[in-house]
Amino acid sequence: MEELRPWLAETYDVDPAQTSLAGKSLGGLFVRYTLFSQPQSFQRFVAIGPAIWWADRLVLGLLKNAAGRIKDLDVKVFLAVGALEEAADAQAKMVSNLEELMRDMAALGVCEQHVRSEILAGESHMSVFGPALSRALGSLFPAQSRDESWATLGAEDGGGSKP
Repeated sequence: MEELRPWLAETYDVDPAQTSLAGKSLGGLFVRYTLFSQPQSFQRFVAIGPAIWWADRLVLGLLKNAAGRIKDLDVKVFLAVGALEEAADAQAKMVSNLEELMRDMAALGVCEQHVRSEILAGESHMSVFGPALSRALGSLFPAQSRDESWATLGAEDGGGSKP
């Protein structure tokens, strides 16, 4: 982080007060780990199909240890799994583990008003990323008004140029 953040700020127009971390599968587990170990590092966390089962569900233990540090942080969290992920691997129990994580977070009062989770019907571990990321962006970033007057271009001549 000591090298990446300065490089990003130098290379791109970024707002360091508005950073997000997103990942899928083991990357989603890394997002959970970061939220529970260094919650001040980002303002938004997106974990899609997080491998909560990894290392004997270590991340669930990390939550209990971190609850006091992250309870009142102003971060937004989005978690999602595909409904078909549960049956695909009996060991991973992706849906059950996400539901347990959400129950644990609620019981500990962690980020209560800023956590959203979804179980996406018809999605597997391979197909969940696109739909989940779309929902995460809609959930974590406020809607912005924008000039869409370009959408009416050509309307005055019947919708386009004539051959």
